[in-house]
Amino acid sequence: MEPLTPRVLLSSTHRSAASSPEYEHTIRELTGNVAKALNRAGAAVEELDSGLSYVPKLTDIDGVIICGDADVDPANYADDWSEEQNRRRRRDLRHLNTDADAVEIAIIKEALGAQIPVLGLGRGMQILNVALEGTLLPPEEVPYSGSVSAAGMRPHHFPERVCRPLTDEDGNSVYEHAHPVLGEADQVRVLGGTTLSAALDNSGSAIGIITNSRMAVKNIGPGLRVSATTTDGHIEALERDRTAFDVPLVAKAGWILAVNWHPEEPRTPMGQLNSLIESFMAPARMKAKRRKSS
Repeated sequence: MEPLTPRVLLSSTHRSAASSPEYEHTIRELTGNVAKALNRAGAAVEELDSGLSYVPKLTDIDGVIICGDADVDPANYADDWSEEQNRRRRRDLRHLNTDADAVEIAIIKEALGAQIPVLGLGRGMQILNVALEGTLLPPEEVPYSGSVSAAGMRPHHFPERVCRPLTDEDGNSVYEHAHPVLGEADQVRVLGGTTLSAALDNSGSAIGIITNSRMAVKNIGPGLRVSATTTDGHIEALERDRTAFDVPLVAKAGWILAVNWHPEEPRTPMGQLNSLIESFMAPARMKAKRRKSS
């Protein structure tokens, strides 16, 4: 019998108006680490550059992973910001790709409607939350905890060698990364009894993570639940809330899990990426089996 090979769509975006070649190269390497882990787990990987405004059909797809590192455009979730707040915060969030936002929101909604498992890594958690009508914190409220999860990319948060001065369209001085700088491992606490705790074989203890997120969840999208937080309570992982029967898109959805850090970064504690991928692959294999028998 021919071995079952789940087909996984791996979507990422690393291009924006402010991206440097070094930055894009690093993000490509991180996405490549996810693809290698999928290959080791027996998946056939279809990589997508979501910034190309192309929304693929998911007819033959058994799982979706969203990663990459562009910021989510506030236009997708921030309808209560004043004009001045929007101008200033968009200046701070220079790594925007509105085409990628639209593509990945469409992919997530189609995947959930088709009961295709979804795993979000880094940006993947943020865009998943926004796709389900959740919101993100303004950039100046994003916690800074030792890794690069900084508000507004302000230069005093980083060594001088990793920042380059830029000027926005209004002549204001801003800064960008020459490449993603990932600090020492932060700590998050995994909530027991969750999909994440099962994936990591963790019943509620703290784990080390590597993050360079410039964005964080504010209001959780309907149908999601928190499965990990920082020590000061900021949300670091979301998953499907299996009790949310009144949320149509999620009530009939398959497996959903997303983390706000980068398990694909090489300095992440050993085995974390493989554990998340293997947990994701279990429902992907089931989806492939159903697809082939239909």
